[in-house]
Amino acid sequence: MPSDQAHLQDLLNACDYLLRTTAGVTVEQFLADEDKLYGVQHQIMIAGEAVKRLSAAFRAAHADIPWADLAAMRDVLIHRYDEVDTDVLWQTIQKDIPVLRDFLAGQIRPLPPRHDD
Repeated sequence: MPSDQAHLQDLLNACDYLLRTTAGVTVEQFLADEDKLYGVQHQIMIAGEAVKRLSAAFRAAHADIPWADLAAMRDVLIHRYDEVDTDVLWQTIQKDIPVLRDFLAGQIRPLPPRHDD
């Protein structure tokens, strides 16, 4: 079973994608670009699943992060895709994802150096 560190890395990768993909893009451009929209939705689903896989102890230790909201957004994208509010999606990326990304960057331990002989 992967550790919290593996799931945190998945979350960080998703945040990096979300921020990179929407950098310098207006909401109108975002909504008009089907590839961006679907790519963003996919990464939110990955992030939400990674949140669900984090240990309860980790989530409780960092209760100021809205873990349940991200997991719920994943559930909407997967199970109620016809109810997705793109304004909420956009606002989440613009306001919440940068904060989450900064938090995650401080939580991930670097991998030990490899010693290839």
